[in-house]
Amino acid sequence: MAQLTALKERVTRSWRRQQQEYAHGENFPLGGYTAAMSVYGGLVAALTAAVRLSGTPLPDRISPWDTAQTAVATHKLSRDRRRACGGSACEPSWVRDLGDDPRTSSGW
Repeated sequence: MAQLTALKERVTRSWRRQQQEYAHGENFPLGGYTAAMSVYGGLVAALTAAVRLSGTPLPDRISPWDTAQTAVATHKLSRDRRRACGGSACEPSWVRDLGDDPRTSSGW
C-alpha cells in the first residue's frame, strides 16, 4: 500500500510539473484537453470493438479517391483546430518557442 501511495505522489508531482512547464505562466486547461482526448480514444476503441464483434468485413482496398479525400479533410481539420488553439494539448512545448502564432499566420 505504501508503494502505491508513493507511486501516486510521484505521478501527481510529475503531472503538476509538466503542467507548469507547459503553461509558461498562461492559463491552459490541460485537464479538459486530456479528458477530451480520453473520450475520443474511448469512442474509437468502442467503435473498433463493435465493428469487430459484428463481423463486418473490411474492404479489400481503399480507392485513391477515398485516400485523397481523407488526406485533405485531415489537413483542413488539423489546421482549423490548431488555429482555434484547441489542439494545443498535443503541441510540444518547443513549438511555442518558434514564435509562430497560428491564429495570425497563414500557414504557408
